[in-house]
Amino acid sequence: MHSSRIHLLATAALFFSGVGARTQGVPDARLWLTTVDRSSLLAMQAAPLRFAESTNPVPAIQVNDMEQYQPIEGFGFALTGGSAQLLMRMRPEKRTELLKELFAPQGDGIHVSYLRVSIGSSDMNDHVYSYDDTPPGQVDPSLAKFSLDPDRADVIPVLREILTIAPGIPILGSPWSAPAWMKTNDDVKAGHLKPEYDAAYAQYFVKVG
Repeated sequence: MHSSRIHLLATAALFFSGVGARTQGVPDARLWLTTVDRSSLLAMQAAPLRFAESTNPVPAIQVNDMEQYQPIEGFGFALTGGSAQLLMRMRPEKRTELLKELFAPQGDGIHVSYLRVSIGSSDMNDHVYSYDDTPPGQVDPSLAKFSLDPDRADVIPVLREILTIAPGIPILGSPWSAPAWMKTNDDVKAGHLKPEYDAAYAQYFVKVG
């Protein structure tokens, strides 16, 4: 369809008229039309649009809003390292005001009811890290070097404030990558978890919790 016709259809205003001919009990509709070239500016057209009942060969989708199936835990988004950094640069009172608007279960805010937190860095951080990084070529299967320190300056303070505002909010922790030394390519990008580190990676999640 030509773009001008698309615009014509998008800007057509339909108003049902209480007078005029009727077809099988369905009223005609009067058309007020605006075109791209401005030759018609919300002008009523002489010929009405006529409607008639017809058989629709396409199966109809019936929506029953009273029927309930799988429940939904909540609606929300991710608290990334980048967003936490920006939040921590705000004045404390302004940050609290914003977080209450987002997470407070009462009031006129948007009532975010579910939150995802990155385990380690994500693609929204200013640098890449896990909670157990080692120098190239070294491994740490006992997780002796595990530390949440990379998130103590931004993510953890913001998360604590959110939990003060909405104590019962469910939190989903999800990793962007396993520590590089656990992977087949020794890199946070691509690669796969080495089978010999399955137990260490499971313990890694336990320590995060």
